[in-house]
Amino acid sequence: MPNGDPAQDVPNPSDDEERVLALVDLLLDAGADVNARRKDGGTALHTAGYRGHLNVIRKLIGRGADPKILAGAGAHEKETPADTARAQGQMEAAASIEKLALEIK
Repeated sequence: MPNGDPAQDVPNPSDDEERVLALVDLLLDAGADVNARRKDGGTALHTAGYRGHLNVIRKLIGRGADPKILAGAGAHEKETPADTARAQGQMEAAASIEKLALEIK
């Protein structure tokens, strides 16, 4: 949301789900590990849940992302991607992750 400060009004590319989806395709097609972890142990699926990016969630799980993987540290330590989504109020994303997790059993 613009507030008049040019330094703070720069759009965050990760807010645009279509850009994120294109980047996910690019990285996975280039051989990136779909379950790669950040320093805090979170994965791209944790971030997609945090942001509520439903198409990214479907893409990641469809490409082998583990919906049961736990973040290892930080604010979301010991959370699954669905837990992280729920903690951010992204209930539809949490439900989507859990539903897709059941389908891959």
